[in-house]
Amino acid sequence: MAAIHDNQRIPADFRLCLTAMPRILAAPRPQKGTDGQEVELATTADDPDGTYGAWLAELGLPEVIEREILAGFEIDVLEIRDSSPVLGESEKARRDRRLALLQTALLEHAATWNLRIVMTFHQKVEKAAAFAEKLPETAASLYVTDATGADLAAAGKLPTSSIEAEFYELEVGPHVPPDRVWSA
Repeated sequence: MAAIHDNQRIPADFRLCLTAMPRILAAPRPQKGTDGQEVELATTADDPDGTYGAWLAELGLPEVIEREILAGFEIDVLEIRDSSPVLGESEKARRDRRLALLQTALLEHAATWNLRIVMTFHQKVEKAAAFAEKLPETAASLYVTDATGADLAAAGKLPTSSIEAEFYELEVGPHVPPDRVWSA
């Protein structure tokens, strides 16, 4: 980033920078200036004398969605809490189980809200790759275990519980067919 904007390295009379996020670049070990404020290396702030210069235009998120420059979106945060950890479980087994839980939560959320496209964020590329690779397999496993109309009819014929336990609320096929799941 610094090399692109260094006129000694790459001479230019004009640079056009497009960003979706205003950004402040600070030193790895921030230094204080004479006024006590942290010294900025570069900022995308509207500054005619700064590295990026003056802003030509600014569009807010509602406007870019209204003008169909960006698609409308919604952010959903799925939280997984492991209420029953397995004693003696290896680190790899714990990671694999957490991955399956996250994928299941995502697929069930997508099916419930009829989402067609979802994007996930991961801390590392390797985690994103593993998530994408296993998602169709998880979708297939969930779909195979879905309740059918016959399952619901059979459940309705079961005798009443002697301890007044209630049956789970079952529904026919709540999961997306695996041939409709793609991930990368």
